[in-house]
Amino acid sequence: MIARLSPRLTNCLAASFAFAFLLQNPTDAQAQSTIAKASDGENADIAVDPEGEETVWATQADVASPDKFFLPTIANLPNGNVASAVETFRAETVARLEQPYGMDFLPDGRLLVTEGTPGRLRIVEAGVLQSEPVNAIPLGPELSDQFKRRLLDVAVHPTNGWIYLTSAEGLETGPGARLVLSRGHIRDNQWVDGEILLQLDTPSTAGARIAFDPEGHVYVGTIDAEPEVEGGPNQAQDLSTPGGKILRLMPDGSVPPDNPFLDRQDAYPYVWAYGIRAPLGLAFDNEGRLWDSENGPRGGDELNLIQRGKNYGWPVITWGHPYDETPTVSRVDQEGMEQPVVSWTPSPAVAGAAYHHGGVFPNWEGSIFVTSLKQMTLYRITFDGDRMNLMETMLVGSDRLRDVDVDEAGRVYVITDGGTLFRLVPAEAD
Repeated sequence: MIARLSPRLTNCLAASFAFAFLLQNPTDAQAQSTIAKASDGENADIAVDPEGEETVWATQADVASPDKFFLPTIANLPNGNVASAVETFRAETVARLEQPYGMDFLPDGRLLVTEGTPGRLRIVEAGVLQSEPVNAIPLGPELSDQFKRRLLDVAVHPTNGWIYLTSAEGLETGPGARLVLSRGHIRDNQWVDGEILLQLDTPSTAGARIAFDPEGHVYVGTIDAEPEVEGGPNQAQDLSTPGGKILRLMPDGSVPPDNPFLDRQDAYPYVWAYGIRAPLGLAFDNEGRLWDSENGPRGGDELNLIQRGKNYGWPVITWGHPYDETPTVSRVDQEGMEQPVVSWTPSPAVAGAAYHHGGVFPNWEGSIFVTSLKQMTLYRITFDGDRMNLMETMLVGSDRLRDVDVDEAGRVYVITDGGTLFRLVPAEAD
């Protein structure tokens, strides 16, 4: 089977293969910052910044084995100033947490961070982790698997002040979990005014990212059914189910009257887009466009531009391959199904995503930052319209990077699976 590649994906895949080659064949002068550029009709190429006399560079670290995913580790952050393609920064540790998963900023500048498996919501104020977690966080029955996360994402509504949470609770009927979207306020370190907005069964306590559009609608990404679940990974193409979708709600949890499939009686009313596998990051840019960073199977990680009513193909089309030894040829395109803006092969296991608005790093304005778990890398991606034109890799080998956010000043905050919260701040003067 011969697949026709669009120019966009030819460029993106070339960038991915070049980056993979660099990681597998490091040189003594390998830099902390690597750039992959793509241009119309040309293969992407890799340019490695030369080592600076007064700049400290870090090299690729050993990739952690799966049995260490839940163990606390110290992030391998570079010392001193780091020169990226267009900015010079330094990385500083802010706090140590237990299995952090999501984060967002309150209007007063305090940072909320979820601790997944323990099920705690923590507050970082003026760069200091407060000693006591927020009390009375709404958590249901414990999960049967002790390694599964109970508290997932947190997001602060930009206009109404409500704090939204996604959490997972155990099912009485067997494996799996129930995903819960709730909202409330924090008053005197207590969770108050709690409301449950949505509950649905889920095969995985991952994903469940929350984002808000400029009109205040709430978006939640859901994981598709896992192959071990009876029927296999087929919820993503089934409009009657919530799995493998981007969902859209009103702030109070009701169904928006302009959701795309309300004219179909068999459709789940909250569906905004479908054909999604594992959306581990959601971010709106300054144009009100929604970006989804998504895990593929053994290849085919994606950054998608999510649009109303569109089908993103999983599992019908994918640039990845099943987790078995059966020889297969993946179908990579089909009429009526969207292509990713960026596709990574091999998979770096992309996770959280955030839009950068400038501030103290004006040359990063307009970029989307995406974290990765397996490659332990922070990507900075820029666009020309809806096409990628640059991908920069930063902090290679630092740790499994779970989520990323940007504060009002433009500093970049990152949390790791090993429990480190760190931030990128402007470089110190010589």
